[in-house]
Amino acid sequence: LTQDVQSVEKRARELSESHRIQLSDLHASYQEQLKSALEQSNSYKSEVEKLEELKREHECKVRAALNRLQEKNDNRLKEVEQMYKSSQADLENQIDRLSVQYSKDLSSKDGAIKEIEKIFFSTIRYDKIRKDGIIKNHRSAKFSDW
Repeated sequence: LTQDVQSVEKRARELSESHRIQLSDLHASYQEQLKSALEQSNSYKSEVEKLEELKREHECKVRAALNRLQEKNDNRLKEVEQMYKSSQADLENQIDRLSVQYSKDLSSKDGAIKEIEKIFFSTIRYDKIRKDGIIKNHRSAKFSDW
């Protein structure tokens, strides 16, 4: 019986040692896996930080480009507004010049019409005088005298 007990105790010690070795190996394996997972996590964290920095840089560049584009568009709009105002002023000046020219032309036409009417009535009067025979005695008279 003692020998059986000793054999059982020995077997128990062997099993206990085997379990302790297995637990130690398992613990070491878990520690290695944990260390690897932590390194990978830190690597991912570093990559995320780099990507966030790139994103911030990109956003800054996009904002700067948008600001430049907005400024360019604002300047172009100001140029177009100035061109419009200048064209409007030129158009108003041209209308004023045309109005003055029209008035001059109208006045000139009125003068020409009056001159034509004067000549026409003089001719009619001359023809009437000639018809009536008054001019018979004055054949040497010039048209401009009438």
